[in-house]
Amino acid sequence: MKHFIQKFAFSLFFLLATFSLFCQSNKPYAKNINITLENQELILTWKNPEQDSNIKNILIYNDKNPILFTNQLSKKNLVKILDKKQTSYTISDINHFSPYFAVIYQLKDDSVFDILIITENTTIYNETLANKINSLFAVEIVKKPEEVETVTFEEGKIRKTPLPTVDLIQSSSDKSKTNNTFDMEIVPYIFQEDKSSTAMGIAYELNLIVSKYFPTEDFGSAATELKALLENKHEQEETSRIYFYLGECYFFTENYVEALSCFFQSEKAYPAISKKWQQYVINSFNY
Repeated sequence: MKHFIQKFAFSLFFLLATFSLFCQSNKPYAKNINITLENQELILTWKNPEQDSNIKNILIYNDKNPILFTNQLSKKNLVKILDKKQTSYTISDINHFSPYFAVIYQLKDDSVFDILIITENTTIYNETLANKINSLFAVEIVKKPEEVETVTFEEGKIRKTPLPTVDLIQSSSDKSKTNNTFDMEIVPYIFQEDKSSTAMGIAYELNLIVSKYFPTEDFGSAATELKALLENKHEQEETSRIYFYLGECYFFTENYVEALSCFFQSEKAYPAISKKWQQYVINSFNY
């Protein structure tokens, strides 16, 4: 019971802190996403922000797997573009859709805030929903991938079935951070300019830190030295790299709130890699 209370308290703290960081980013994202089955139709609902002056359109994505990474937000998975005032989307032919959806805002400058927050703007495995879908079909049951079996249909009877669903990602306790669903080992990323021992200036100092502490996974000591570097003034790209490495240190020591904050700090200079690691942080939190 004590373990459950501690886990619940930490979960609540993490989510509140994460949402606070998102609010500070001044970019809108959908909240309270929910999907239900009504009259053999899937009803996707969400809550828009009160201030939506910067929103141009609402983009609805659908995928056969939980939508956890930004590379899943492709034109192939874009199923609908809605008016910014919409708060629901109805799917009549559920055979053509998976229960995994994401609601993403396209801004007036045509950019998108593509950070994915589980249960806020992207759906997860819902056992109750799966059971309701199962009740509509007598031949096959919606199963998790590891339970999927080959089903033989009667000759001449062909039909489309709902795609399989999977559980939430849970992070490994191992420092290598193996992603259970995608079976991908997450290792520290080092920028090219900081890999050379003959580098100059801040690149030289960063090379000393990452080459000394990262191979031995002494991320606590690395974080101490990186924070000392931040006390001095640097160019924006240099400061962003320091924050990025600090974010990695926090990530591998499971200080996810601080890690997310650091990756937000590095996003201006290095948006692609920073967003990727923001997703690692969110997906590695053990629900």
